[in-house]
Amino acid sequence: MAAALKQAIDNQEWVVVTGWTPHWKFARWDLKFLEDPKEIYGEAETINTIVRQGLKADMPEVYAVCDRFKWDSQEIGSAMAMAEEIGDDKEAARKWVQENQELVNRWLPDGYDAAQTTTSFDKGQVKLLYVEWACARAETHVMADVLQNIMGYEVEMIPVGAGAMYEGLAAGEGDAIFTAWLPITHGDYLEAVKDKVEDLGPSYEDARIGLVVPSYVTINSIEELMK
Repeated sequence: MAAALKQAIDNQEWVVVTGWTPHWKFARWDLKFLEDPKEIYGEAETINTIVRQGLKADMPEVYAVCDRFKWDSQEIGSAMAMAEEIGDDKEAARKWVQENQELVNRWLPDGYDAAQTTTSFDKGQVKLLYVEWACARAETHVMADVLQNIMGYEVEMIPVGAGAMYEGLAAGEGDAIFTAWLPITHGDYLEAVKDKVEDLGPSYEDARIGLVVPSYVTINSIEELMK
């Protein structure tokens, strides 16, 4: 998909692809979703941060940074693009945090500065559960970098399946997840454990799938494709 999209854009040709956000292609090229009035591709979702019960009492600073974590399509897209280009999630996250200190400072609790890093990870251990999606890897690695290299926590990132991610959080086997697609994709998983976890709300709005075109394409709706 990316190769075909690049070739078409380089030649200023019309092209329609199935796309979704968040995705690095929206940070690399000027793209737009075609309007979907009949909701053929479903409704937009949010990506929420979910933490285990008791995290606020046990680790108030960790809870605070999880609660303040918010970014938009361009910001997460640039983190995903960096991971795609570098080929190493951890290295990409460190570079992204260094280059986006103003945003990171809005997430940090009082007393921390994104420009000040530490090599002493003695605040305690934080376990982050995630699924192996590109957006989930970016979210989790960026927050792991913040928690470890700026705040001084020892962070363990644990890739799991979607169901196991929620079950593990409810059982206290993880402290936080940053990739809860709601209310549709992960709704049933969250419903099963909702009394054992805490939903901190969206970190990202307008997660969606649909038909995507370059912005220079003059149609704006899926219905116009049929004309």
